[in-house]
Amino acid sequence: MTDSSRIAWIEAQLADQGADVFAVFSTAWHAMGDPNGVRMLTGFKNLGDAVLILDADGGRTLIVSPAWDAERAREQAAGCRVIATDDLGEALARELAGRKRARRQIGTAGLDRMPRRIAGPIGDICAGRMRPMDDMLDRAGRCKTPAEIARAREIAAIAEKVFDRLLECAKPGMHEFELASELYRYSKEIGADDNFLLMSSSQNHKAPRPPNRRVLAEGDLILGEISPGADGQFVQICRTAVLGPISDIQRANYDILWTSMQRGMAAAKPGRAVAEVADAMNAAVAEAGYADYCGPPYFRVRGHAVGNVSSLPGDIDPNNRTLLEEGMTFVMHPNQYLPGSGYMMLGEPVVITPAGAEPLSTRLSKLVSIPV
Repeated sequence: MTDSSRIAWIEAQLADQGADVFAVFSTAWHAMGDPNGVRMLTGFKNLGDAVLILDADGGRTLIVSPAWDAERAREQAAGCRVIATDDLGEALARELAGRKRARRQIGTAGLDRMPRRIAGPIGDICAGRMRPMDDMLDRAGRCKTPAEIARAREIAAIAEKVFDRLLECAKPGMHEFELASELYRYSKEIGADDNFLLMSSSQNHKAPRPPNRRVLAEGDLILGEISPGADGQFVQICRTAVLGPISDIQRANYDILWTSMQRGMAAAKPGRAVAEVADAMNAAVAEAGYADYCGPPYFRVRGHAVGNVSSLPGDIDPNNRTLLEEGMTFVMHPNQYLPGSGYMMLGEPVVITPAGAEPLSTRLSKLVSIPV
């Protein structure tokens, strides 16, 4: 999964900024949309705290904890020198102290998320030389490699199968948590190692939420924000199903949101600002007579970055002036509350190609009725 051109780009940035060393930190917390620089630059998904030391000449030293995870680190982090330890702060301080170019800067990413027991010794040994470079790491991962895009397509297929499973299992009288647990179980059975899932049922949703003890009933809308991950790569699809017949207002409002997503797809081209995509999506809803519903509290954003590589291009929002580039991936979702139907969901993961936004999923969203 490591792309040598991405590492070369970081090396050039280090040279331009007068840094000899780039220390990339990662906790064991792996979240959708939260960049994990260790995984991105080594291919290793850490179970404990870890740090990658990238030297300006391209040398890579991976320090992992706990020490018993050394064998897996050496298998996954090809080309890295691996140090295994139960005291990551002490091991890193010793490693940095051994660097001879003491007058040059040490770039860091993710250090602010590390516990004091790790960050403290590092600050003591490198006082005055550390410089946060989190933005550089984010920019390094903004365009996905061909291998990352191919993996995202595979995970999108997992997400689609999870929704199929929801349609098979959901029935009146079932607790939400029962359905959610089956979806978690099934996603791992077919290849996911993680799954961020918002799934809720209601006759009239105000907003999405995690599953709870509510009992499914005929007439419910079941919302699913299905976000499986594997190898540190996350993908998200958004779906809506009706437990029973679909009403006229549900179908009409869903069609409005479908048009919004199509407008967004058409606007998402390389060189255009993210704000243009959000504006196009909002315009479709406004033209349908719901201009007053094009913002909070009726929804948060029209999409967002996914994956464990970069937070760019960021939220699909009218204030985001980030320019889209070929290889960027994100989820586009016009999810929102509309009168009559309540909150509804539809959304697809996309990759920006020379021609525009291309879905990573194989079956686009549609409003589905579950027979009861």
